Amino acid sequence: MISQNQNGLKSPEKNPGSFSIDENKIRVKNLKGQTSVLFEDISSITWEKIAIPNVLLITIGVFLIFFGPMYALTFAAKNNSDDSSLNFIMIFIIIVAIGMIISGIVNKKKWEDVVVETRGGLLLRYSVEDGLAESEVNKIEHARRSFLK
Repeated sequence: MISQNQNGLKSPEKNPGSFSIDENKIRVKNLKGQTSVLFEDISSITWEKIAIPNVLLITIGVFLIFFGPMYALTFAAKNNSDDSSLNFIMIFIIIVAIGMIISGIVNKKKWEDVVVETRGGLLLRYSVEDGLAESEVNKIEHARRSFLK
């Protein structure tokens, strides 16, 4: 499932779901509901890896880089602190901010989407945990091949 954010950019959203096989059709259940498709109407079955950076950590890190030193300077001016403690505070704030930005980029939210496309162009999507989509696709393909023989 893809939603549009405030900037008009499209970002994927996790859409947890599952599938079940009922005779000659597959039922896909997700947050939108349940949809059934006959095996003979399936055009393709695939999966996509989704990885989104942790925007909250990145935002806090950028905020700290810009406003942390200004806060430290203001604090030092009010308390007549010496330069060595001010330098330590500013360096510490910048290191923490850079760490948060790197952590936000490295520790992405990850999952996989299983996508069943019909001959009519309808895309049935549901999300599974990272690393499970390939086995889901293989199970669907096996059931489809078994029925279409």
